[in-house]
Amino acid sequence: MHDIILKTYELIDALDDSDLIANLTKYKELVVKDRNLMILLDRGNNSSDVEEIRKIKQELYSNDNYKNYMQYYNELFYMVMNYNMRINKILGTRSCFKCE
Repeated sequence: MHDIILKTYELIDALDDSDLIANLTKYKELVVKDRNLMILLDRGNNSSDVEEIRKIKQELYSNDNYKNYMQYYNELFYMVMNYNMRINKILGTRSCFKCE
């Protein structure tokens, strides 16, 4: 079990040092610094009007920084999902051993 934990830390360190995380962090900082994007995100998160949300998404994706951030975010999301599926397949369970 100790080897698994060490390999997990190695994977996390490799991911931290990757271009994916560097780019994700870079574009997240650019998005957060952009007041207009933050206003759009806030409006979109608080709206229940489907048409308004669609227009907000169009505005967001017309911004290169937001588009790049979402590209790297999605790449990381699917990578983690893939790892989780592989781990679940190996362990044969979806539950946490400490949670039981």
